[in-house]
Amino acid sequence: MKVVSSTYYELIVAKAFYEKHSGEHELLHRDALLELSSLSLPEHLESNKRARLYRSKKYRLTLSRTSLSLLIHYLMEKQDAGGQVVLRLMNRWLDIKIVPGAPTDEAGGVDGEALMDHEGVDTRERLLLGPLPMDPDMMEDVRTQLREEDLRNGDNVNSENSLSAVWSKVKREPAEDSPSRDSIPLPT
Repeated sequence: MKVVSSTYYELIVAKAFYEKHSGEHELLHRDALLELSSLSLPEHLESNKRARLYRSKKYRLTLSRTSLSLLIHYLMEKQDAGGQVVLRLMNRWLDIKIVPGAPTDEAGGVDGEALMDHEGVDTRERLLLGPLPMDPDMMEDVRTQLREEDLRNGDNVNSENSLSAVWSKVKREPAEDSPSRDSIPLPT
């Protein structure tokens, strides 16, 4: 992501890096990869929640003391071949948690990443799970049908026993936790 905020040449290098290595992570992180692949301008880094999350927090990695020691020893041996750079990157971007014995199945990651859904939207937003409000056109059609039924039955449309009067007692305003009809994409 730092590369995106730099020059055009570095952007080309970043795209090449992404295309070379993204296949290795496709199975487990497809949504994150798709979202991050669309970042190409510095403004995108500020507007994208996942990018802001990755840039502000360290990646949590669980290792045994032996594994960490072997990794650091290897990187020190390969200091001239990029080992020093990897060590600096580890210090800057990794939060290494040392556990006794072999690491458990505890997942690594960035704190808060699990709260992101498929579109990278924070799922802590309030969910509206109440009943969908009635469609105004459908309500008018029902009212018209009930009036016609009242007339066929010989009932006065405004009498207490008419179907129209019963319909007027039906609660039609949306509940507090009802979504608006405009916020739900319906099939066409």
